[in-house]
Amino acid sequence: MAATEKNFESGQGPFERLSTEYRSVLSLLESAADVFDLPSFVATAKEVVDKPAKERFRMSPEEVGETYGFGDGDKQSFVNRAAWLIGDLGGAKVLGKLMGIVERPLTEMREQALEQLLEGRNQEREALILGLYFDKVLDVQHELERRLDRSTDTDSLFVCWHALMSRVVLIGGGEQNRVTDDMLLDIAFADYCLAEASGEDPGVYPPERSIDAIGEGVKHEGAVLAYEKLDISVSRGAELADVRVEEFEELLADHGIRPRYGPDDPSELFEGTEVFDSE
Repeated sequence: MAATEKNFESGQGPFERLSTEYRSVLSLLESAADVFDLPSFVATAKEVVDKPAKERFRMSPEEVGETYGFGDGDKQSFVNRAAWLIGDLGGAKVLGKLMGIVERPLTEMREQALEQLLEGRNQEREALILGLYFDKVLDVQHELERRLDRSTDTDSLFVCWHALMSRVVLIGGGEQNRVTDDMLLDIAFADYCLAEASGEDPGVYPPERSIDAIGEGVKHEGAVLAYEKLDISVSRGAELADVRVEEFEELLADHGIRPRYGPDDPSELFEGTEVFDSE
């Protein structure tokens, strides 16, 4: 069943507290677009995100270029201008430079979203999904960077990264302020693209899966990510995943993560303390 768009009934809190550094980067890109008479990055991102998922994740690199106002005829001119903008006059690794610019803001936004899970249970579902979304963008970006370094085929991963980053632009620019079904579908596409790129079986094509099944998987994976990145208990992770503790332990094992239950030797509980030291 194809995914349909709907808004979850929750506030905008998790979206409001995002990286100020990212907004600074976005402001720089918007200013550069204006200087070079290119389309607004926010307006272009909205155009991309408004496409059906199967279209935005299957655009060709040429179609991506046309979206930003340049075709084959003036592609080199655009590359040179972009290279000048980000300090790489040779233009050899413009994409790599761009990914380097957004790496830290993306990481910060992932951490900011997940850390809201430590502050209470209000809007925790949106915070969990938002944190996982940024994590998936980083996963795709890291694989794309690895392939760029090896000069291997990058077209499909680039298009996937571009589709994900288009939504990040809208989130960072305040144009999207809540989780939608399409956002869940983006996460499923990220996994699909990564599996394809690595030669693994990607499973069922995301638009052909039910949104409920995708949402369940996102919830489980988000809870595992929260457990990995935050200092939370196994029971809290199970609560976020909406499963029993035993089932969450299995999810952790599937991701190669060992549950934290404290030291094997009880004496280790007192390491670094002076409770029993004599005067």
